Amino acid sequence: MTKLIDLTGRKFGRWTVLGRAHNSIAGQTRWRCQCSCGKCGIVQGASLKRPSGGSCGCANIDATVARSTKHGHATNGISPTYHTWAGMKSRCTNPLHKNYSLYGGRGIIVCERWLNSFEAFLADMGEKPAKKSLDRINNDGPYSPENCRWASQKQQCRNSKINRLITCNGVTKTIIEWSELLSIHPATISDRLQRGWTGEEALSAVKKR
Repeated sequence: MTKLIDLTGRKFGRWTVLGRAHNSIAGQTRWRCQCSCGKCGIVQGASLKRPSGGSCGCANIDATVARSTKHGHATNGISPTYHTWAGMKSRCTNPLHKNYSLYGGRGIIVCERWLNSFEAFLADMGEKPAKKSLDRINNDGPYSPENCRWASQKQQCRNSKINRLITCNGVTKTIIEWSELLSIHPATISDRLQRGWTGEEALSAVKKR
């Protein structure tokens, strides 16, 4: 039988061994340890002897912070550009995101260059301009340099897949375009259409009786 080597006092990665702990249900040797960040935990001996030695999880957090701060966009709070990049990724890759079904759930992806690097996104798109947001030119296409732009809300509405086209007197325009032309709020036009009004009626300045 191999004699157990006492690891008390030894350091492995960010862990310092404080003493023995009860073996796991499977009989694996475990140790009481303290991480360099101050947190304590029970760690299996095999995990301590891995090349990295491990940590309580703070090493991964520190690495993430380092990646986020080296470009200066997450040093004093998250910048609008960084927030846009993070939101784009979450909508396309996180099934728990509230809008995942409209993005990742229907096949919208983030190009590999942007998915793995905020720096690449920043180099391609530049800083987020005031009062503008990230817009895909082709709504069925990916988030990529050739398919994205910083757009105003008006531009995004015109480009939106849900912006309905209305034909009136042989002329076809989007709700936003008719709204600008006739000075009728777009929400008013949409509401009228939902209530069964025809296109001509919805665009009339006179309320339907």
